[in-house]
Amino acid sequence: GCMDIHLAYLAGIVDGEGCIYAEAKRSQSASVRLTVTNTSLTLINWIVERFGGNVHVCKKSRRRKRICYSWYVNGQRLAARILAAIIPYMVIKRKQAELALQWQPGMSAEASAAMVEAMSALNSPENRDE
Repeated sequence: GCMDIHLAYLAGIVDGEGCIYAEAKRSQSASVRLTVTNTSLTLINWIVERFGGNVHVCKKSRRRKRICYSWYVNGQRLAARILAAIIPYMVIKRKQAELALQWQPGMSAEASAAMVEAMSALNSPENRDE
């Protein structure tokens, strides 16, 4: 139905314009981040209206000629729900999504560090499928 089309569309956007990564702050377990950055506020608003999340405005700079907008998900549960829903449609970042879905609350420092390292390796330029 209509929701399947929205999920497939978001999967394509995340594959092409998104980033799935893990970070661990000192003495905390890893947290997974899901972001999409684009110059189209219409696109970012479309995502927020259907999937929730937040928007950050990236100002123009010498390197960035246009204002851009970042959609991001704060909160593991929402990120996991979105990733679980779009993973069947993902192509490029499926491995990152699968790894992100292994996140567990209260992960040990060792497990968190391993997740961050594995996610960094998947996102490194030599492993990127461009």
